[in-house]
Amino acid sequence: MRLTLSFRTIAIGVVAGLASALLMLSPAGGSALAVPLTAAVGLPLVIVSLGWGTAAGIVAVVVASAATAFGHPLLALDFAVFFAPPAVVGSHLIGLARPRPAAPVVDPGMPAPPKSDLEWYPLGRMAAIVALIAAAAAVGIAFFADFNPAALSAEQINDLTAIYAQMMSEGGPAPTADDLAAIRQGLPVMLALLPLIFTAVWTLIALINLYLGAWIAARSDKLARPWEDVAGFEPPLWATLAFFAAVAFSTFGGTFGALALALAGGFAMLHLLVGLGVAHTVTRGWALRVPLLITIYVLFGLFALPLLVIGLIERFARLRAWARGRALAPPSR
Repeated sequence: MRLTLSFRTIAIGVVAGLASALLMLSPAGGSALAVPLTAAVGLPLVIVSLGWGTAAGIVAVVVASAATAFGHPLLALDFAVFFAPPAVVGSHLIGLARPRPAAPVVDPGMPAPPKSDLEWYPLGRMAAIVALIAAAAAVGIAFFADFNPAALSAEQINDLTAIYAQMMSEGGPAPTADDLAAIRQGLPVMLALLPLIFTAVWTLIALINLYLGAWIAARSDKLARPWEDVAGFEPPLWATLAFFAAVAFSTFGGTFGALALALAGGFAMLHLLVGLGVAHTVTRGWALRVPLLITIYVLFGLFALPLLVIGLIERFARLRAWARGRALAPPSR
């Protein structure tokens, strides 16, 4: 990935940074599009980093941070902690390549084979590092905020229940007394799972931005890396082991358990996407493939746990390799 600076690189980085800043400040307008626009904050960073080099991405981060701080300092901190690192680091890893080792010459009398192609950074390892970055950001926030749902007092639970009830009543009927009782009872459980949910969702958003940014760069002939079948990416073994370790440590409870749960969330989403890749690969050639995949995406929350299980066992089951081999096998007579 290029790290050189030129006037063109700086200018493009400035434009991308201003675009990210506008997306970051979109919630201030109160529009219904604020949430999806905020989720796309990292997209300009990815596009400029993949298309014009990491240096342009760094310029974009500096400009976006400064512009956001001018309008809202706290949002600038959120941008620097949550949005910028996964986009720029992930884009830089996507652009990393090294010469593929040449195959040994079997017969010394034969001419040497032509220079091999480049070996690009594995997508699965890149995705695992992005998940780790998202988890680290959530862990840092939880640690400094001393996040511990089990330590909430009754007064704090009542205050949070009132806030949640007010959010529910906007645009609809006010919650009843039974609704408030159910919220008050389920709120501690929701807060306990918040680190896992937050990190999982944030990892998903970061990876979607990286995919869309790479797709746009490829359609603009700006992506140096050849397009790959993202359904076949495989995380490294350490990511799978880290997920199981984080789940085990999350049973300790307290702040330490919340930190472990945040780590588990990022790696859980990583393996859930592996399960989704298995679904894409195995169903190729099926007559009902499109309706099935649409159902999975529409009801993503219901299919999350089965996809996670499939993603975890895929390392040993090799369902995608089996499906690809079946597709290449000649038809039986």
